[in-house]
Amino acid sequence: FLILKSIDTPNKNVLQKQHVVLAEPFYHKVVDFAMEFYVDIKGKVSFAGYSLFRTDTNGRYKENWLTSDNRIEQHLSKYVSTEVLEQVKMAIVDCLKDKYTDVYAGYFGVDMMICDEAGKYYLHPCVELNLRMNMGILSRRLFDNYVCPNSEGFYQIEYYATPQLAKDEIHKLQQEFPLIIENNRVRSGYFPLTPLLETTQYHAFMKIKSCD
Repeated sequence: FLILKSIDTPNKNVLQKQHVVLAEPFYHKVVDFAMEFYVDIKGKVSFAGYSLFRTDTNGRYKENWLTSDNRIEQHLSKYVSTEVLEQVKMAIVDCLKDKYTDVYAGYFGVDMMICDEAGKYYLHPCVELNLRMNMGILSRRLFDNYVCPNSEGFYQIEYYATPQLAKDEIHKLQQEFPLIIENNRVRSGYFPLTPLLETTQYHAFMKIKSCD
């Protein structure tokens, strides 16, 4: 931490109130993902799945890839070995057992990223901790329970400037990606997860395609 006594910036007032600024290295990010865990009331820690997601240029959440854990791990192994992923997974389980099981029960996500440094790929094992139900867990459950195993797609949240624009875009999705249900699961198409109301400007939905 750097203690700031005098600084001439537009954020001077904020910095004067907070007194510190945290500096971090700039990473050349290639992939955003997370490992999700569950801590039960007895303190048992289990791996709950992978989350592979995308953010915009400002770091805001955009979408999650809806696919199997195996497919996500295969994608990640293009950059880092499955042995490294497993070692990190086990290290987090051990840490959870030692640090959190007496004070926390529930889902726990660890955001990570794969970085490119001079043509070599490295795993950043802890960007952020989320001691809560999060988008990764939601996406994992959506795929595992409501999407056909041989399909995949994306869980997305979109913002629209006006309710009319939201209505127009949602109708367009319905037309361009007709929904096909098979055995009570989405095989392909657009599937809304929030209702279309007169005031709707945020919309969550799945967009699925068959991989057969």
